[in-house]
Amino acid sequence: MLPISESHRHADAQQQQPRRRLKLWELDHRFHCLVIGTCLTIDELRRLARKAGISVGAAMSHYELHHSFVQLAGNPVFAARAIHKWLDRKFAAAVKRSSACRNVGELGALWDVASAAGDIAGAFWALVTHALAEGALLERIYGEVHMLSHLAGHSNHSARHELAMLKRRVAELEDVQARSAEAARLRIKDLERRAEVLSERAQRLDVLKRELAAAQAELEMLQNGEALARLRAEKEALATQLEQALARVQAAEREARGWAKLASSTATMHPSPGRPTLVEAPAAAEAPEPMTCLRQCGASGADDCPRPDLCGRRVLYVGGRNRQVAHFRALAARHNGELLHHDGGLSESTTRLAAMIQSVDAVVCPIDCVSHEACLHIKHACKRMAKPFFTLRSASLASFLEALNAVAA
Repeated sequence: MLPISESHRHADAQQQQPRRRLKLWELDHRFHCLVIGTCLTIDELRRLARKAGISVGAAMSHYELHHSFVQLAGNPVFAARAIHKWLDRKFAAAVKRSSACRNVGELGALWDVASAAGDIAGAFWALVTHALAEGALLERIYGEVHMLSHLAGHSNHSARHELAMLKRRVAELEDVQARSAEAARLRIKDLERRAEVLSERAQRLDVLKRELAAAQAELEMLQNGEALARLRAEKEALATQLEQALARVQAAEREARGWAKLASSTATMHPSPGRPTLVEAPAAAEAPEPMTCLRQCGASGADDCPRPDLCGRRVLYVGGRNRQVAHFRALAARHNGELLHHDGGLSESTTRLAAMIQSVDAVVCPIDCVSHEACLHIKHACKRMAKPFFTLRSASLASFLEALNAVAA
């Protein structure tokens, strides 16, 4: 094999032809691999193959494509001419800079500058085709570009290995990030729950503060005597109301005694057997019928017999007004009887009514102060137990006295 300085050129130096830039197919064949691999990309090779009518299948590897163009580069065929023309256009600036060099030294300096700047491909194409490039300069350029290809291959392998490691690291970091995000989400949820609890506690604390302020204000009033004065005033007002109520009770009792005397005198003057009619306020012409005691009563028929005398009978009073019950109970006791009371289901259970009705001698029910349902229930229970049942038109004292007269009859 001839040295590069001799075999680089197909033109015979002895022919004394004018010196010009070399064509691709005129270069030493060792340079074809470096030119194709360094100065052209895979995409450019595929475009040149389509332009030259070279069949390039999708399954053809990059090496097979590169090798095909290296084989064509040594012959002045259309494909080689197309490659040469493509490279001249691609590296026109580098070719123009190299054309200004007048000797090998200037070419070497141009290579040094381009190599330091990283412009390897353009400077390589411009210098290997330059008419003055020969000898040691070509050997140097060839060796440096050849080693750069090895270093690029090693760098590419290292880069791929590092890329694979980085991909694994990215996957690991993504997994760590996902776990961290889930932990952060749970932490935020827990903090939100704690914030709600603290908010509720703060609201409760505000309520307690207001209650404490009210208690302190009341304590200050007690210490200042204002609350005591207010309680005394309330006590005096209640005492006044109690005196007025007692006066009304006494007046009602006097009225009841008057009605009782009137009923007794009327019964003596107009005797009539049978059950009396219950009315709220009987007129003078409608006096109650005479009352008789039970046969087993020891005072039966006596002139001094108290009338009406219940002779120990027990009477159940259902409904009415609760404030009257104590007075009605006392009135029944004065007439030798006992009064039991049930409010008709307002606050007491209606289940107690059956037992209470069973234990008494008669049942009295004012229809204006008890529900219709309760009244019907009591009526049916009395009918079932054969107990006398009296309905009153109102819950007044006069009506109650009439009921006692009817029970004692």
